[in-house]
Amino acid sequence: MKLKLLFLISFIILIQPLWSQETKVKGLVLDATTNEPVPFANIAFKGTNVGTISSMEGQFSISTRQKVDTLIVSFIGYKTQKLKVKSGVYQSFTIALESENISLDEVVVVPGENPAFEILRRINKHKKENNPDKVDRYNCKVYNKMQVDLNNISENFQKQKLLKKFDFVFDYIDTSVVTGKNYLPVLISETYSDFYYRKIPTAQKELILANQVSGIDNKSISQYTGQMYQKINIYDNYVSILDRSFVSPISGVGRAYYKYYLLDSAFVGNNWSYKISFVPRFKHEPVFDGFFWVADTSYAIKTIEMNLSKDANLNLVQHFYLKQDFEQVNEDTWMKTGEKMVMDFNVAEKTMGFFSRKTTHFSDYIIGNQISDTIFSALNSRMTVVADTADKVNQQQWNTLRNEELNENELGIYQMVDSIKNVPIFRTYIDIARAIFSGFYEIDKIELGDYTSLYSYNVVEGNRFKLMARSSTNFSEKLFLDGYLAYGTKDERFKYGGGFRYYFNRDLTRSFGVKYQKDVEQLGISPYSLASDNFLNSLFSRTGAVDLLTNKEEISTFIKYEWFSGFTNTISFSHRYLSPQEEQGLDFRPKEDSYGPNEIIVSEVSLKTRIAFNERTILGREEKVFLTSKYPVITLNFTVAPKGAINSTYNYQRLQVGWLQLVKTNPIGYFKYYFEAGKIFGTLPYPLLEMHKGNETYWYDDYAFNLMNYYEFVSDEWYSLLFTHHFEGFFLNKIPLIKELKWREVLTLKGVVGNMTEENKNYSNFPTSVQEVNTPYVEASLGIENIFTIFRVDALWRLTHLDQPNISKFGIRMKVQFEF
Repeated sequence: MKLKLLFLISFIILIQPLWSQETKVKGLVLDATTNEPVPFANIAFKGTNVGTISSMEGQFSISTRQKVDTLIVSFIGYKTQKLKVKSGVYQSFTIALESENISLDEVVVVPGENPAFEILRRINKHKKENNPDKVDRYNCKVYNKMQVDLNNISENFQKQKLLKKFDFVFDYIDTSVVTGKNYLPVLISETYSDFYYRKIPTAQKELILANQVSGIDNKSISQYTGQMYQKINIYDNYVSILDRSFVSPISGVGRAYYKYYLLDSAFVGNNWSYKISFVPRFKHEPVFDGFFWVADTSYAIKTIEMNLSKDANLNLVQHFYLKQDFEQVNEDTWMKTGEKMVMDFNVAEKTMGFFSRKTTHFSDYIIGNQISDTIFSALNSRMTVVADTADKVNQQQWNTLRNEELNENELGIYQMVDSIKNVPIFRTYIDIARAIFSGFYEIDKIELGDYTSLYSYNVVEGNRFKLMARSSTNFSEKLFLDGYLAYGTKDERFKYGGGFRYYFNRDLTRSFGVKYQKDVEQLGISPYSLASDNFLNSLFSRTGAVDLLTNKEEISTFIKYEWFSGFTNTISFSHRYLSPQEEQGLDFRPKEDSYGPNEIIVSEVSLKTRIAFNERTILGREEKVFLTSKYPVITLNFTVAPKGAINSTYNYQRLQVGWLQLVKTNPIGYFKYYFEAGKIFGTLPYPLLEMHKGNETYWYDDYAFNLMNYYEFVSDEWYSLLFTHHFEGFFLNKIPLIKELKWREVLTLKGVVGNMTEENKNYSNFPTSVQEVNTPYVEASLGIENIFTIFRVDALWRLTHLDQPNISKFGIRMKVQFEF
């Protein structure tokens, strides 16, 4: 989903024009005599309160929509300079400040403490009372504007023949004051919402009352640009950006990561305030550089501006800028009133990429118990809801909702998009991009694919060819149909399947579906691994080929009901027929019935419960896309199979519990663990027991045992733990030369232990490779991720059960992944 989000946004390069008429100045301040940078110089537009300071390298950027004509640059010991600027355009300056001859009496300098440190101590002492998260409950109005701009647009790109029908949009290219790169705005999203927060028990709700997204009718985009997916609290010791943790400038451990400078003191609004600058103490640390104003007496942050350190280990993000403003909303409460954020996504500094820019205003705060608990009622709605009338708000109403007016060209973006979308070649580009990242090519109401399984090879089927078809959202956004047909050249058999899924409610997932399938499957494979008919499985099998496929015919149906956000029940029924391939020599029959049919027929009814407290989600094509939660995700699954139900030959019950959680361990990255326990009640052939998930490919699987073979361990009672710690470069970032590669360390430990009852041990004709795992199976790995941004390579060691035949005690596995 992260890759799709990045590349699909990048691909929308051929849409509507936008030109923001701001006065933008980017520059460099130098000492006229030494030609060295002048840090912390004051830069401001004359007659306004818009100002900034130069960085340690003497660089600065400043912009305003106010009408201005003069830029003032000053610093102690230098003559003040006033430069004429052109209003409404981008311009850059190199400013050489001349020293001012000042006669001073003798001064004796003695060692002492940095005066900024005392202020920092007081900021941390008053953190709890100034942190907006201290408020038990509040409500506010939120206006949010997000823009996406294609940047670094070269002249050669603009002259490409394929873009000839779109060349008029390049007349609207502008230049960023933050980075100095040219850019073409391609998308604008606005939302206006009611936001509610309760501390104990923790609950949030956002009702998006108005939204418009460049003419795109997509509630998922509206949800993702809302307040709850953009929260950065600088009062936390560590702040999260794109799920990566960075040290806050006012962290309790800030002095270990930053150098601080007290620059100024002045009235900011009604508060006497101090201006403190901060820069990284060391390179390649997860930190920022910038400045903040802090109010005297209360020591609350008034405003903060910061840029991500240019050496920070964050993929694809060349620049990150954040500004936050705070105001005192009652006698003892400070709340955020404004936020501006700019991200520059590029593979490299000079390649074409895009900006993501967000401007947010918070207003009309209501603090305290007058906010009713019914608003947070679990049965009331999801965490984020887009009102049915949100896209019906007219421009006159939008003018009253915005805190700052859009200019004429910004308003025109909503009209331009329709004409661009009607150009046939634009649709072709979008269809190709969608096919690359979804695996399916859309033809009106039908999608054909999946190209990853069009061809594959295995010993049983030989060359396997497969074509899938499914309905698109043009057909229906509630009813989804799918089906496929496959053929193997060796077994000369057709395989096929199909089904449908109908959604009664998309905001809260409430759906019903039916599926039929007659095919072959690999038992003991992880549901998160590459599908057995994925062509990559054929290319990277470590045992030579998939040769233990089982014949399966199954019909199933389900009802999924999400009672409220984070609590879902699924009731399902399935009827299955399983049989081994004749040439494999496997026997699914009980020992005492060696002449009966070599098959298994079972009917199952299952109840699955999924609990995920405060989990962030957005709507995908069909199912929700689960983002993150600091709380565990718990799954409970209970299955009953009554003998005699539709010729079912076995009677048993299965209980399974799973616990998944991600825990941040700043500054040493984060770890994720998954614990599972299960018990099967009944006497069964081994294919119906728990066949522990192995992996016979060179692709790393997070939820499988990567040095375990298929058909190696079986249990009817088991306990497993999968543990992975991502250090995010904590050690490698400190090694010279290596740190320039931005590699990240990862440590994994996996284990499972289980047993079988005597009845199950004596019931089946087990293959010679299968055994009980009553002594723990354990494997460990050390890996490096973020190799060329997308690759992870692990060295794995099998630590137990080393006397098994045909096993790997050591292995190298690879994984393609993307993390910011």
